[in-house]
Amino acid sequence: MSAKRKSKKSTATPREEWCFRHWVELRDLRDDTVRVLPVAVFQTIALVAKSKSDELEKPPEVSLEVQDVGRVWKASTVEHLATQLREAYPDGEFVRTLKRERDLEAEERRRTALNSLIELLAEVTVRRMMEEGPTVDPAQVPNRSSRAGTVGKRRRVRSTEEA
Repeated sequence: MSAKRKSKKSTATPREEWCFRHWVELRDLRDDTVRVLPVAVFQTIALVAKSKSDELEKPPEVSLEVQDVGRVWKASTVEHLATQLREAYPDGEFVRTLKRERDLEAEERRRTALNSLIELLAEVTVRRMMEEGPTVDPAQVPNRSSRAGTVGKRRRVRSTEEA
């Protein structure tokens, strides 16, 4: 494998972070015209401090919106959206096709937004920690020189050649 290909692969976006642009292609069988209806996908994520009593994390809420002239359909699943579109555009008169393509620009916007959010959260956390002062009693911290404090740590052992 060439070095050029390796470097490209190492910076590639992981599949689970891919973003897509969605649309419904609506073909009117009466006059064979095609319209494109954009689909907006929204994901709501709750950013709250976790407590030990909140063991179950609420899954992200996904909602879909399709816009046509003067009308918007909203649904929480593709099946629900398909049902609504089938009612508005019946099978005998229309062919509805959900299409998608990868949106590299959206992936970059998402990456930038998440990095900004991480920076903001880090700043707030550091500021809060500095205002509150130390939260751990130094007497409760194990002695680093004790054997218990070194469990799991690697130590370099000199070989006879190095000595």
